[in-house]
Amino acid sequence: MKNKVSSIILVFIILSAFTQAATIKVVTTLMDLRSIAELIGGDKVSVTSIATGYQNPHFVDPKPSYIINLSNADLFVTVGLDLETGWSPQLVSSSRNNALPHL
Repeated sequence: MKNKVSSIILVFIILSAFTQAATIKVVTTLMDLRSIAELIGGDKVSVTSIATGYQNPHFVDPKPSYIINLSNADLFVTVGLDLETGWSPQLVSSSRNNALPHL
């Protein structure tokens, strides 16, 4: 978990160097990751979460709005450990955002 948080912080620092005026658009898979990203990024990030607090993160029904969010995102943060393997890879490939960093 420490490596994950350190990676998120490092990516925010790198992305903020390239996007001085614009906010960094972050998409997370869980609300918990959204909270962490908002705490780290502050007003320099705009964070959206795919799964809401009441949803089972193993079984999220993909929606077209998720693909649009990912296609406009600067960073995609996941838990990993096969938590989102049923739906996350399909959303990323459908977004056609080849420059999307994935943590």
